[in-house]
Amino acid sequence: MTYRAKIKTGKGCPFPIWVEGEYTTEPPRKPGSSEDRPKGHYIDKGGYPGANVYEIDIKTLCRDSGIEDLAGRPIFENDFVRYIHLDQEGKVIHSYCVAVIGAGGELEMVDFMTGEIMNRAEENRLKVIGNVFDNDSFMEDMERAYEDSGSRCMPYIPAINVQFGDYPYWKLKCRKCGRMAFGIIFTTKCTECGGFVDCTLTTEIKKESLTG
Repeated sequence: MTYRAKIKTGKGCPFPIWVEGEYTTEPPRKPGSSEDRPKGHYIDKGGYPGANVYEIDIKTLCRDSGIEDLAGRPIFENDFVRYIHLDQEGKVIHSYCVAVIGAGGELEMVDFMTGEIMNRAEENRLKVIGNVFDNDSFMEDMERAYEDSGSRCMPYIPAINVQFGDYPYWKLKCRKCGRMAFGIIFTTKCTECGGFVDCTLTTEIKKESLTG
């Protein structure tokens, strides 16, 4: 099974980047070394034996579900996933879920607004937009946006950090202090006064169709 985790920061690793591979607590020796690595939590990316082994922050360890999203990206547990489906009238709607690996090892999509486990039927489509470790305020932001909208509708989010998504930047306008700004991170909280921010894309959104 493939795992993903963030590298443990320290000397030589100032930034906690993600690595994917085989999880192990007994890592192989470094190439050309006669000394064993200490036991711990590691990801071995493979390749030359012992060369691509990284000590990780075990709290960020995530399993690959074996399911891919619309873009062919693997869905790992703890990913935020936009869940696209049809309502009873055939209208396209979407909600936001956290990917969970169930007791049977299968992917479950939990709507973090309702706690409901969504039915991952064939006609439904999933899109990874972030994860709970890189985007730890997303659930709070979405709850605020949902409560603030009179129609109780969830905003359409193509990606939490659209620098790596399909569209360039967010346009931010604070309702409390009136501050206008542009950014690459989705947020609903003003960095200046803490007021609620309307966060909209600067470019037109073209939603994916249910046919992929």
